[in-house]
Amino acid sequence: MKHTIHKSVGKLIMGATLMLAIGGSFANAETIFLNFATEDNPIINAAGWQTIWYEQDPGNYGVFNQGNLVQTITTEIGEQTFTLEEGINAGTYIANNWHTVTGEGFYFNMDASRSFNLSGFTEGDQISVYAISAWKGNVNAGMVTIGSETTQALALDFASNNSGIPTIDNFTLINSTPFTVGADGLLTGSFNWNTVSGIEGDIGGLILVVTSVPEPSTWLLLAGGVSLLAVLRRRRR
Repeated sequence: MKHTIHKSVGKLIMGATLMLAIGGSFANAETIFLNFATEDNPIINAAGWQTIWYEQDPGNYGVFNQGNLVQTITTEIGEQTFTLEEGINAGTYIANNWHTVTGEGFYFNMDASRSFNLSGFTEGDQISVYAISAWKGNVNAGMVTIGSETTQALALDFASNNSGIPTIDNFTLINSTPFTVGADGLLTGSFNWNTVSGIEGDIGGLILVVTSVPEPSTWLLLAGGVSLLAVLRRRRR
């Protein structure tokens, strides 16, 4: 009888331990879609996309933001907050004649670099950042820096995309090594001009893939389950 009870309890603990391991490792994965555009952009109404846009008075040719970011952009995105610093030689633009499916976005003139951050993450989160070019296509694709890696935000394989809404397959991975969030809960980086060609650089949007590490309590439960299994096995002997 005792042997049967120990065996049943052991199976329950093992099952719970596996569920905790799977849940702690994978259940907290999240993808955040950031669209740098206005209501005219084709991805504005796409499910799951968050709009980040800075608007000044209309300039020449009926477009917005033919000038500078005269104030810091701050946008609430669920549990996160996106912040882009102000400065000269950078702004936003409505093209109205899209060269890519993103169309609009931020521009950064030569020698312009703007720091950005997203707050609200958990210490230890691992974040992979993907970026895409804007209305002028890859000719003017800007650079994005995450950690020690700087990569050009090229748009990929639009020919096979019939939806008019970019997917992660159309974005370039910026950081091959995931960014690890520190105690401040921030993802930090910068947008830069096109240093490859020495011209203006444009960014149409970002996709963030966030993988959360298991909470300490999860590891404690796992360790407790394994220890109890070991005790039960010794008793059976």
